[in-house]
Amino acid sequence: MKPSKPFYSVPEAAALCSVSRSTMWNWVKSGSVKAMVTPGGHYRISPEEVERLLGGEGRLPQNNDGIHRVLIVDDDPQMVKILQAKLSRMGIETETAKNGFEAGVKVTEMMPDLVILDLFMPGIDGFEVCQMIKEKKELSGIKVLAMTAFEKKDTEETLLKMGAEACVSKSLDVESFIEKVMMVLLAPSRSGTRKNQG
Repeated sequence: MKPSKPFYSVPEAAALCSVSRSTMWNWVKSGSVKAMVTPGGHYRISPEEVERLLGGEGRLPQNNDGIHRVLIVDDDPQMVKILQAKLSRMGIETETAKNGFEAGVKVTEMMPDLVILDLFMPGIDGFEVCQMIKEKKELSGIKVLAMTAFEKKDTEETLLKMGAEACVSKSLDVESFIEKVMMVLLAPSRSGTRKNQG
């Protein structure tokens, strides 16, 4: 794992290590994880400490040039701006798409590690975009994190059957959402478990 920033916040370190924020907080408070405290009272964890927790083997999926890439497919400029700012600060390259056609073009050009996909946008069927990614052999390794303002269990079940890694609510607070993004990036791809849709 190549650190992309001098220090991580507790939520960022928790996401990188695939543990909950409360677990990371408990480790910090008990002294199991070494952390410095900023003048403002915020805890910061060094990349070396995160590397130690990962056993020297944990790493984000990377393209051949070592850059992590995320494609954000959403027509909400505020949401896109927030996600881009947060991910950029973590050393992750981002691109955006506002419709299905643009998403299809950028997925093949960019070959991102992850697509953050808003399921319900004007003129786009998020399910079709997910299916397109997972059914093309050359794209099937790309992870898909779907997001929706409409929380329905059958929606999540359908997406998981298509091969998506997860489906989250857009009502999540930003830090929790970014934590989920990092956990999906760290996890193995589910492309091998996708069920064929007849």
